[in-house]
Amino acid sequence: SKCSAPDDQGSSIFLLAGEVSYALPAPAGRWLPNARCEVYRKACAYGNDFYGNPSPKQAACLEHREDCALTDSDAIEPSSDEKEAACRRHDSDKEEACLELVEAPWYCQNTTNVQPCNWQDDSSLLGQNLYQLPLLPVDQDFPFACAAGLLGSADPKEQSSSSCAGRCPAGSQCPTEATYEALPCDAGHVCPEGTSVPLPCPAGSYSNATDLAAASECTDASPG
Repeated sequence: SKCSAPDDQGSSIFLLAGEVSYALPAPAGRWLPNARCEVYRKACAYGNDFYGNPSPKQAACLEHREDCALTDSDAIEPSSDEKEAACRRHDSDKEEACLELVEAPWYCQNTTNVQPCNWQDDSSLLGQNLYQLPLLPVDQDFPFACAAGLLGSADPKEQSSSSCAGRCPAGSQCPTEATYEALPCDAGHVCPEGTSVPLPCPAGSYSNATDLAAASECTDASPG
């Protein structure tokens, strides 16, 4: 059933105070603007060698920049356990390579004053894609529905903008908001890319197919 609240207090959500984050994935067919929760750190500043190449410390600092961004420690050199925890926050394609280097120096830099999320109080947020809810009434469906004519997805990588997973594929239709499985085009109609309402075949033509993408694919019904 629909959530309800007094006027000007948000029919979906109303926050009076505090900090609330929504962690993706959202339900299939919906999206939210979001950013990865990570530790913002100062730039590597160990300098270059005589030949202008990064010094060993600078090279290590740069190599582990992404690892340090997932380390919930203010230390320049986190413990092995802290490093291992950071590695496990990576996507699977980076996790294994990171774990092989937990005993090597990382040279993580000091954290900056401004941070994108409250990882200090909740380290489980690190590595997650988050949407920070505003302290304002939210009257729209939440999370936001992908528009008709667009294809939604359950993949967090395709839930970060109103473009969702892109336009509905040619030959298919996405007739309603939050469509995440494209439907076949109607018989006797064509469905170019991004279709929410199928277009009838031109006068004098027909088709029983349900995958037409252009009017030229309809069958000419002219005599002879």
